[in-house]
Amino acid sequence: MEFAHEQELNALLRDKLAEKGRIVLAIDGRCGAGKSTLADRLAAQWNGRVIRADDFFLRPEQRTPERLAEPGGNLDRERMKEEVIDHLRDGALWYTPFDCQVMALGETLSLPAAEVTIVEGAYSLHPCFGPYYDLAVFVTADQETRLARIGARKGHNNVENFRTRWIPMEERYLAAFGIEEETLPFFPVLIPVLLAAGYDTLVGLSIIKMGAALGVMGSIANPFAVAIASRFAGISMTDGIAIRLVLLAIYIPAGIIFTMRYAEKVRKDPTKSLVYAQAEENKKFFLKGAGDLDSMPPLTGKRKLILVVFGISFLIMIWGVLSWADLGITIWPTMGWWFPELCGVFLTASVIVAVISRMSSDDFIDTFLNGAKDLMGVAVIIGVARGVSIVMNDAQITDTILHFGESLLVNTSSVLFTVCTYLIYLVLSFFVPSSSGLATLSM
Repeated sequence: MEFAHEQELNALLRDKLAEKGRIVLAIDGRCGAGKSTLADRLAAQWNGRVIRADDFFLRPEQRTPERLAEPGGNLDRERMKEEVIDHLRDGALWYTPFDCQVMALGETLSLPAAEVTIVEGAYSLHPCFGPYYDLAVFVTADQETRLARIGARKGHNNVENFRTRWIPMEERYLAAFGIEEETLPFFPVLIPVLLAAGYDTLVGLSIIKMGAALGVMGSIANPFAVAIASRFAGISMTDGIAIRLVLLAIYIPAGIIFTMRYAEKVRKDPTKSLVYAQAEENKKFFLKGAGDLDSMPPLTGKRKLILVVFGISFLIMIWGVLSWADLGITIWPTMGWWFPELCGVFLTASVIVAVISRMSSDDFIDTFLNGAKDLMGVAVIIGVARGVSIVMNDAQITDTILHFGESLLVNTSSVLFTVCTYLIYLVLSFFVPSSSGLATLSM
């Protein structure tokens, strides 16, 4: 089995080993892509040891629907971290592998100390493990090749099981860690408020999308783009943080000033709106059932309390999503939350708001269903975006674009390199909307 860039990887291992004396390499990728083969080959070349993520699959009693619904939830991350990840640099290791044949834990396995430790397997690049690795590799191949390898290794009767069960779980894990597309649900929340205040839909678009885009470009703690890209580049997440802080100090005020100037112009003279021709149509769509906007209800204590609950739910979301360990913050744990947990947070907040406002159960359910109905378009957009990403990957279109970009940038000046890199990412971001996906593909 041949691997692209294997020589470059060996050279990078040699440099890192000379620099640090002992290194940890993570190899993640799609099933049947060759992760184990590459890990065994590198271990033989560097007299290293291999830790299999497969040894930490969930035991049967742990495989609840809630856990399996998590991106990467099939891995017992907690046990893997406790038994292995926290001790990667301690010397010899002992851990208890999970035996898929008997669906139970097997006998304790002992691994002697080694200068090169390789953690290989699906889900091994989960963000919660990021700070412990010196280098990271992602291995993939076209789906036909991977399924043929799975059939040869597991038996052709198991191919359909992989196709319908394990591969979708892996793809959900690989695609899960995006940021900007998750801003889409905020549009039906924020735009009606801005329209009622006398602004237009572009003000809402600017607040949400510009805020997200500028924040991602200068991010200091984005666990999905910065953390993943840093691991693939073999550097610390804090490298270049001063530059990113400077960028944030420039980007955020510039975005705020731009948005506020346009918003004030529209408020004073609605005809200056760039979407003035669609103003009535937009109000009809976003403000349906809003009643008389000139007689807005007063901001009572009850409504203030509802706003406090709304704000607290967002603070809890930020606390649960951010990878605090990557930032060196240990006063509270990194929760690794994503969609299932966030759904729980906002569902709980909605129930609390209903209780505070004394809504009847029928009114609450009707309001909830109407809100979910408005988000159906968002779900379709995200599904289509994911579909395009899968087609791009399986047809190796993305690989072709990356190879072309790599060839284009060889031996170019720093100015030309910057411009060409921007253009290449501009094209890739259209097909791969996930910031973590871009980091995984291109680094």
